[in-house]
Amino acid sequence: VGEAGGAYLAGARAAGMPGERLAAAPTPEDAAELVLRRTRPGDVVLAKGSRGAHMERAVAVLCAGGGGKGSSS
Repeated sequence: VGEAGGAYLAGARAAGMPGERLAAAPTPEDAAELVLRRTRPGDVVLAKGSRGAHMERAVAVLCAGGGGKGSSS
């Protein structure tokens, strides 16, 4: 998420992660939308990130998109 996302993608590519498994987003909300498009009902998502990156906003979108059944704690 954000400007640092490109550096994380480069590191993942360098470590051998297939490009089709990688994505970056400019905002936490955009990141959540990417996750929602790539997951199916029953999938489990671990949201890990900094408060400075406002990842709680991504969690809110994920919970709303998943019927509000998730937890941000």
